[in-house]
Amino acid sequence: KRRDGSETLVSQPCLQLLANSSRKPFNKELPSGPYTGIPWQAGLKRGSALEAEGDRIVVREEGFYFVYSQTFTMGHVVIRWKQSVVGNEEPDVHLFRCIQSMSPKDSFNTCYTGGVVKLDVGDHLELLIPRPTAIISLDGESTFLGAFKLV
Repeated sequence: KRRDGSETLVSQPCLQLLANSSRKPFNKELPSGPYTGIPWQAGLKRGSALEAEGDRIVVREEGFYFVYSQTFTMGHVVIRWKQSVVGNEEPDVHLFRCIQSMSPKDSFNTCYTGGVVKLDVGDHLELLIPRPTAIISLDGESTFLGAFKLV
């Protein structure tokens, strides 16, 4: 609050993607191995700092962000794809990893990750399952990916 008693309204840009049950998961091959990708749809969006593009989040404003994700499966990784790569560094950076070892017969569990990262304009955020044959719940309340800019 200000000294005069009035409040300052702070609007933080954010974007949350929800799993899209009308589409199917897809396979994606990376240098680190095969992955399963999740089809997304926009759930909540405020501001222009983050955009949904394909099945990932694109950063339009540089800054510090809280990035969070949850899957209803056996684990996932959140990857930052850097816009600018220097020398022989890899373009993909694994930001967060959530892996659970469970019975193949009854293998569903929620797996949540979240943390603060610095992102640059043009970076992409993508959530992938580190198995090519993952079974994933595509309900929006159980599988999601989001970020909000910290002010």
